[in-house]
Amino acid sequence: PYKLFNIPDNRFSPLVNSADLCSRENKMAFRSDFNVIAFGPEFSPFLVRIEGVIYDQKLTLPAKTEPVHVILDSLERKYIFTAHAQEHIEKSIHFHQGTPNKGLLALIPFRKLKDNIYRLGLCYKGRVVFKNHFIIKQNHQFKHIIK
Repeated sequence: PYKLFNIPDNRFSPLVNSADLCSRENKMAFRSDFNVIAFGPEFSPFLVRIEGVIYDQKLTLPAKTEPVHVILDSLERKYIFTAHAQEHIEKSIHFHQGTPNKGLLALIPFRKLKDNIYRLGLCYKGRVVFKNHFIIKQNHQFKHIIK
């Protein structure tokens, strides 16, 4: 059934090539919540979907949309993907009424990641927060761990 998801490359979250972007971790920058879902064969998916929300009192107005980036960071390399804005954030399981919510949806092409253990974090306005989520790719196999 996973082959029914014929996602063209331009629909995946774009990879950003900038060493300066999202370079400093700030544990108290903002609160967030997200989930990680792999699509494809159980142990070798073709897509990792990260959907969630940033809760931040400093959210920008919709007219000036600031992108959210998903970071996969290891000792050897760092991937930064630009997440898509989530249009219907109020339908998200992470939506909190009465709190500024900025929705994000990232579609990560799993096959393009190198084997490694990656910390999973979010970057908004240059502020980076890593959660206790890890993505492991080893021998084309996928594992998501929350510590």
